[in-house]
Amino acid sequence: MLGQLDPLAPALTVVVVGHKAPLVMEALRGRTVSFATQSPQLGTGHAVQMAWSEVEKGPDTLLVLAGDMPLIRTATLKRLLERHAREGNAVTFLSGVLDDPGGYGRVIKDGGAFVKIVEERDATPEEKAVAEVNSGIYCFARAPLQEALGFLRADNRQSEYYLTDTLTFIQGRGGTIGVELCSDARELLGVNNPEQLALVEQALREWGSSCWKRSGPGGGWPTAARRAPSKRTAVHASSAPRRSRGPENGIWWWPGRSTCSCF
Repeated sequence: MLGQLDPLAPALTVVVVGHKAPLVMEALRGRTVSFATQSPQLGTGHAVQMAWSEVEKGPDTLLVLAGDMPLIRTATLKRLLERHAREGNAVTFLSGVLDDPGGYGRVIKDGGAFVKIVEERDATPEEKAVAEVNSGIYCFARAPLQEALGFLRADNRQSEYYLTDTLTFIQGRGGTIGVELCSDARELLGVNNPEQLALVEQALREWGSSCWKRSGPGGGWPTAARRAPSKRTAVHASSAPRRSRGPENGIWWWPGRSTCSCF
C-alpha cells in the first residue's frame, strides 16, 4: 500500500498503529513515516482522530486509506485525487461493485446521488442487497473533516467511531460528496484471512505478470501516475484489528495498521 502512494509524492505519511504495533514499526524501518498510536482500537474514525496531531501539520487535502488492500493501484488513487480537486468536493471516496458485497459498507444512493454509507452490521435487508460498496479510501478537505471528527459518536452495534459517519455530518453541513467508481473491483479486496489471501493471489494470476513487468517490482501495478498537485494531503488509515492471524501465516499486511500521508 505504501509503495502505491510513493509515486504521488506525499509530503507527510503517518502510520497509525495499535494491534502488534512493534511488528508494524519494525517492518517499516527505513521508511520516512511518522507513527501515531491507537489504543484501544475503537474504529476507523478513532484511528484518524489519533493521527490528527500529526496530520494537521500537512496540506489541506487528506487521503485516507485502509491498510489491508494490497491490490490498490497508484493510478486509481490518482483518479480519486483528481476527481476530488476537479469537483471541489468536501469528500470524495472510492467505491466498487462486488458480486458478493458481504462484509462491506454499502453505498446508498438516490437517483445516482450519494445518500449515505451503511455498515454491514447496521444495514437493513434492502440495503444489504446493494452491490456498490465503500472501499475505505477517502479524500477529505481538511476543515470539514476536522469539524466532523469532533462530532463522531459510537452509537452503533459495534460501539465504534465510524469514519463513514463523517460523510453524513459533512453533507448535512452543505459539503458535497463525490464518488469515484473503481474500474476493477478486485482492487478493493482486503486480506483478513487465508481465504481472502487466496482470492488476492488469484487476482494476481488473472492480471498476469505483464502488469508487474511494465510497472517494475517496486510499483506492483501499472501506475500511469504523475506527481500530485501541490498543497494536497493524503491520509491513509486502516480500521481496527481485523480477523487475520498475521504475517506468520504468509499474510504480509499487519492488522490494525493505519497510514496518513500528506502531499
